[in-house]
Amino acid sequence: MAISHCNFPLGLAAGRQLIRYDTTVTCVGPTGHSIPGGFGWLSQTPGTCSVDVDVADPQTPVTTGNNFPSNCVTQLQTMKNETVLIPLYEQYGLSGSNGWYKNHGFAAFHVEGWKIRRHR
Repeated sequence: MAISHCNFPLGLAAGRQLIRYDTTVTCVGPTGHSIPGGFGWLSQTPGTCSVDVDVADPQTPVTTGNNFPSNCVTQLQTMKNETVLIPLYEQYGLSGSNGWYKNHGFAAFHVEGWKIRRHR
């Protein structure tokens, strides 16, 4: 997954954070383009539940759906009580299988739990 940099303003207090996906949430990135929602799923490396994010490459491909990748349930379980890096994006382009996010940086999370609901 990748999360909009707008969810992490400078000076964000340490502690538990709730990351919501909400299609009505927008902000403007450094480029002046609107950024919808709060997070999205990145295109996986085929046959895995992983993504290689190259900080030198400004665009990371995204998936076409809003649903949690079902092949990642086991991987998610291994992340509980671990600290992971989540990519932050600042702009998006195109849509569907041609969609992409412009990389902004990374945020470290200590995963304590999650609740992922199917988009309806």
